[in-house]
Amino acid sequence: PESPGGHLQRTPQGEKVKLHHSHSAVVRHCDVKSFDFSGHAPRESIIDYIRKVKPRKLLLVHGDEPAIAWTVAAASAAVPEMEVIVPMPGEKIRLD
Repeated sequence: PESPGGHLQRTPQGEKVKLHHSHSAVVRHCDVKSFDFSGHAPRESIIDYIRKVKPRKLLLVHGDEPAIAWTVAAASAAVPEMEVIVPMPGEKIRLD
């Protein structure tokens, strides 16, 4: 609940949300949807879900470098037309 994602979920669209203590608050312009994955869900299950929903863009914002690299490769292979984005902390991402 106190993670950046938790703050984002509770902040109404159009209002400011602080996502990191060293950055200024930003206005939430995006839609937010939640998916109920266990914190211990096998990564293959997440790739199966990505394959099922076929998103246009996938943002990976959590995980160590080897896990991110594996997920980028597996997700890209599962849905080749999807753009996989691994933003740096504080980086602005345009999702249109």
